[in-house]
Amino acid sequence: MQWSKAAFPVLAPYDFKEYNTPKFDNSHTFQKKWIDTLIDNGKLNITNITNPRILTDGNAILDRVTMDDLLNLLNQTWHLDWPTVPDSGDNNNNNSTLHTPHVYSEQMMSDYCLDTIYHKIRNFFQLDEETNCKLIPEVNETVLHLRNFIAEMPRRGKGLGFEELDPVRTASELFANHQAGDKVAIISRLDNDIEKYKEALEMRGLKVRYIEGQTGNADFCFLIKAQKEIIGQTRSTFAYWASILGNMKHARLYSVDTPNTRRRGVRYHSYNFTNSQLKERIIYENYS
Repeated sequence: MQWSKAAFPVLAPYDFKEYNTPKFDNSHTFQKKWIDTLIDNGKLNITNITNPRILTDGNAILDRVTMDDLLNLLNQTWHLDWPTVPDSGDNNNNNSTLHTPHVYSEQMMSDYCLDTIYHKIRNFFQLDEETNCKLIPEVNETVLHLRNFIAEMPRRGKGLGFEELDPVRTASELFANHQAGDKVAIISRLDNDIEKYKEALEMRGLKVRYIEGQTGNADFCFLIKAQKEIIGQTRSTFAYWASILGNMKHARLYSVDTPNTRRRGVRYHSYNFTNSQLKERIIYENYS
């Protein structure tokens, strides 16, 4: 919360804790029961709606079809008599207004939504460069973001799809089209194995530097200010958001397909953007 507010001044007046209360939990639980009752009593037209409980399903990923379903249900419930939510006993937040119906999600914005509101997102999230930016990439420098998920989640990371290419494959496959003498800057949240990646890239004749000792916001600015390209794992929201807010020529976001990810139902990521800027900039790549 503190880093987000420091990065984006527009967020300064927002209270990120407003609904982190028993009052929200109570209202949300009540809405779930209300939606169930409406469906059971035939009060909602759920014909051809794949997930009738999408209003309260925090894990629903909104593509074109599910977004239409959500708006359909929201419109239907909006014109019904709203139930009175019983008092949760939370006396610390009596002034907040949580409506029923409300939309609840625990997911990142989908590519479909991004494609639709891309310009609004960029206009809203204006980075405070004066406060947050320190070093910036050179004009012809590729920025490699090593999220190091597995160092953070050694037991669960691979099975959940949070896997990155090792140093050798990064050098030989991710950087296959780079020529000797090309410049690379590495940033990372964790220092694990950075030297191995640097050595593997240098073996190919690339000029590599490791950007360290910065804050997370300064690293985020470094990604955004890239002009040539950034490379990162698709599941990294850090790299993903930088690709949205930056103006680099290409943002190459990659996935790794392994037996563990297949067993858990994690698949390659792809999307055909219609927005011309996103279509040209964001490139989803998949590796087996």
